[in-house]
Amino acid sequence: MNNPRYDRNYQYDGLKTKIMFYSIFIYIFIFCISPFIGLSDGVPSMVVCAWGNPSRVMIEHANEEHESRVSKVLDDNDVKTYLFKKDSPYPFQLFLNDETRLVSGYFEVSKPTYIFVHGYKSSIKTSSSTLIRNALLNNGDFNVIVLDWSPYQHWGFKGAFPKLYPKVVSELPNVADYITRFVKFLKSYGMNIKTTTLIGHSLGAHAVGIANYNLESKVTRIVGLDPAGPYFHHKGVGERLSKEDAEIVEVIHSEKESCGLSEQLGHYDFYPNGGMKQPGCKTNKCSHSRSYRYFAESLTANNQFWARKCKDLEQLNEEKCDGAPALMGGLFTKNIEQGIYYLKTRDSEPFALGKTVI
Repeated sequence: MNNPRYDRNYQYDGLKTKIMFYSIFIYIFIFCISPFIGLSDGVPSMVVCAWGNPSRVMIEHANEEHESRVSKVLDDNDVKTYLFKKDSPYPFQLFLNDETRLVSGYFEVSKPTYIFVHGYKSSIKTSSSTLIRNALLNNGDFNVIVLDWSPYQHWGFKGAFPKLYPKVVSELPNVADYITRFVKFLKSYGMNIKTTTLIGHSLGAHAVGIANYNLESKVTRIVGLDPAGPYFHHKGVGERLSKEDAEIVEVIHSEKESCGLSEQLGHYDFYPNGGMKQPGCKTNKCSHSRSYRYFAESLTANNQFWARKCKDLEQLNEEKCDGAPALMGGLFTKNIEQGIYYLKTRDSEPFALGKTVI
């Protein structure tokens, strides 16, 4: 004799199985198939730059209508902020507008502060965050803060599913707004904005730029590490990283063909190996990641990254730059001429060639 309750449970379990199956199928189609058949403008670039697909994928830079205004006020559940100190091996979580955490974490207003923001499909545990954090801690006594916005890049129960790249781009102003509010909080506590540096990789570079643009009292220096290209080619001031965002904006372009942007964005734009496929790299993702690897090395390297100033992008592309020499990266601002710069690197660590090559 059939049990009606059992039948209903069986049907319900069957429905759940079907939903799960179709969800997985759609997810695989979007992430694994559509890049190769030309669907979804945002997904191919995300696959190339975040997952390292070695094939050359043509990208359409659409989605220009996304709202630039803040659509959601984020909190400490969306963005997790961690303080690192030279004498402490563990991260200390900070909370917006909670001064007791700054006291407990030994945030020192007399010390320079470096704030790093990662990019798409990254987190506090991925190499962009760990390499730069460790390089800073090994090279001085600073307040090193890493903003982990990976929770906001996910949705569903316990953040089970990553958001698609176009969705994350459309919500980037919300992340920038959180950064703006956090910098204001640190400043009100006594942080010196003149000795504070904002560093961002990929989407994180645009996030720190927008955040600082919206500050009345701006942080002096921004370092943009291969700012993301897809959906940002035709954005204006206040919508992506630009020289108007800070007194000093330094940019390192390491993959300008698909993952990043080719045009000059800051006061000092460096193009290692022309800003295209980096020596030793077989994927776009690898070249995209070299920007933060070069910068991390520049904080501690004995052989520094020397570059030559170029008259224009044409001279840069021809690798015939013969202008004034300048150092790329480093802890502090350098007194150099504004413009674009070319340099060469090795194909493996240590990447810097030193001054002898120029």
